[in-house]
Amino acid sequence: MKKLIILFVLIFSISACKTQYNVNNFYDRYQNTENSMSFKAPLFLASLMLDDDQEFNAFIEKVKSVRVLSLQDLDDAKHDMVKKDIQSALTKDGFENWFNVNQDGMNINVSAQNKGKAVKNVVVSLQGSDNLIFVNAKTQLTENELVAFISKLMKAEDKN
Repeated sequence: MKKLIILFVLIFSISACKTQYNVNNFYDRYQNTENSMSFKAPLFLASLMLDDDQEFNAFIEKVKSVRVLSLQDLDDAKHDMVKKDIQSALTKDGFENWFNVNQDGMNINVSAQNKGKAVKNVVVSLQGSDNLIFVNAKTQLTENELVAFISKLMKAEDKN
């Protein structure tokens, strides 16, 4: 009887893990689809990009890794399905929508997963008419550091 109960619990836990859907599963699901490009890079490679800007360097040092998924030439049905899947994954993983920007036909969405005052993950999605790009960054940033960096980027963009 004990063995049967243990077997039942083991099967249940495996099936529960299999049906769980999160952001990592989203990337895994779509990375091998047609017209997709995907990569994951640890941010020690970003040390090659370090420049004279102290704030940029401090920001890069607190980003652990980045995962990028680009889906191109999507028809409307696939586009809607992917958007629904990422929204579901973000909701289930406890991501909070920080802001949306519509610019030049591109919808930019930034969502963050917090752990206390720290930002554990940031997902930036760029949604065009027939393409979607998702960037997931694992970080050790505080909310204030991330907001300050985004504000600085937006001010620099306004100057250009």
